[in-house]
Amino acid sequence: MSKKDLIEQNITRVQEYVRELIEDAKWNNGVSETLESTSIIVGNFCSMVLRLMDTEEYNNNYCKSLDLVLKLFPEIDGELLEKELDRYI
Repeated sequence: MSKKDLIEQNITRVQEYVRELIEDAKWNNGVSETLESTSIIVGNFCSMVLRLMDTEEYNNNYCKSLDLVLKLFPEIDGELLEKELDRYI
């Protein structure tokens, strides 16, 4: 399996996981748990952007990596994700 196939497979898994977290947060009435879920979600996407930047195809290209993640997950707040990424970049 090529690196590209592995990346696509991992992205699909993360998409499914995050969608489950979002659905759980929607049905959850506990504010603290919802906020915790949101932190986990943003952290996962932040990690995804950083990992994409480590690949040969994205080669430390922050904008290209961020654009892909936001394109794949339009439900994510890009501004919130960028704030989290500012802590690492």
